[in-house]
Amino acid sequence: MKTSIFNEKNYLNNESIRKQFEDLAIDRKQIWELEKYKFHDSIEKYDELIEEIALFIKKMGYNSALDCSILISQLIFHGFLSYDLDYVDEPFKPEEEISYCLGTSIIRGKGCCRNLASMHKDIFQKLNLESKLFYCYIGARLFGYEKNRQANHVINLVIENDNLYGIDLYNGNTLFHFISGLEMGQISSQNNVHLLYKPYYELLTGESTIKDIHETIKEYEELSKKEPIKPLYYEYDIRGKTKKKVDSLYEECFNFHEKTKTLKKEIVTSIEKTSNM
Repeated sequence: MKTSIFNEKNYLNNESIRKQFEDLAIDRKQIWELEKYKFHDSIEKYDELIEEIALFIKKMGYNSALDCSILISQLIFHGFLSYDLDYVDEPFKPEEEISYCLGTSIIRGKGCCRNLASMHKDIFQKLNLESKLFYCYIGARLFGYEKNRQANHVINLVIENDNLYGIDLYNGNTLFHFISGLEMGQISSQNNVHLLYKPYYELLTGESTIKDIHETIKEYEELSKKEPIKPLYYEYDIRGKTKKKVDSLYEECFNFHEKTKTLKKEIVTSIEKTSNM
């Protein structure tokens, strides 16, 4: 079976292939520097809003990183974090987004996995909680060919009771745990979805060096030996109860939307104005 440059067995041990990713990373960094300058006002206002969201989530109360993650996703999908109280499960075209600050798309009322994961990371940072982006491949598995695929999904890694979990805000807050250094399995009473870790993407974003990645894979391998949370406990006692919390606090959430509506509109207007310059 022919392997591609996206197969971990290939680029993790091949310097010339890694060089391709590193060259692309230089191009990406240049784009980000340009965006930081061009959209300075929009990003500054977005950061102000994230601070407000973090304070509101603290006020709502959360019991754990998982609980907090579900609160964030519920606020997004109910439209409370968008400027017009509407959220559409649809991504902007890459050229229409601020790739350096992907959470801004949520404020504009659209988003997919990359936008939700980015906003989650931004909010967690304000809450002094750990949230790491986990780039992966999700999809059909056939005789190992899936290992040659590019990353097509991103979720967040969070710490819960001294264990590391992957939570997929975009797909109903599905939960994952490590089953090897390069794979996560779903914690579910009904489904058995697997995610293949695609660390090459961390080379593209400059988040990790090849040395970092090798160490991270070893860390994930060790974590795979830990006993994960029970599926039914997560589905009913954590996810179910947290969803009900947002429903029960609808008025407070709506009032938060109203309080931050002007700031959110300023962010959207600033992005649109700058994009057209």
